[in-house]
Amino acid sequence: MENNVSFFIIKEYLLRLEKYCAFQERSVYDLRLKMIKLGIPEEYHDRIIEELKKNNFLSDERYADLFVRSKVNQNGWGPVKIRAELTKKNIANSLIEKYINLYYKETKQTEMLETMLNKKMKSLENVDREKQKEKLIRFALSRGFESNSVFAVVNKIFSGKD
Repeated sequence: MENNVSFFIIKEYLLRLEKYCAFQERSVYDLRLKMIKLGIPEEYHDRIIEELKKNNFLSDERYADLFVRSKVNQNGWGPVKIRAELTKKNIANSLIEKYINLYYKETKQTEMLETMLNKKMKSLENVDREKQKEKLIRFALSRGFESNSVFAVVNKIFSGKD
């Protein structure tokens, strides 16, 4: 009898969490937080996650792919920031590296950084040269770009201004 009750409880939670996962791609980490927030007993968490994965409502791989793609294309984030955010969500390093490498070829990172910094430079026209460099470097690093790429692009921008 208890197994039947347990089945119906899980089924009820599953329906609610299927809607949650269908609305937007979620990671296992996001789902665990949601289950805690909903007060779902921890004893059901693994069974629910397993069921959602089996029914293709939940996939860390799909989540990592969409997360990296959206942060690169829409937010202009660099690989360092993306890596940090996905690590916070307990996404496997192999998945993180797979999708960062897929969407961030070295040339794309440099082109994206150049475009972003040239645009930022327009807002810094009335600032002295050293302050411009500092602000560009800080801006690019805060966006999650690797320091060697940032310094190379900033030096390239300023070598043309001599």
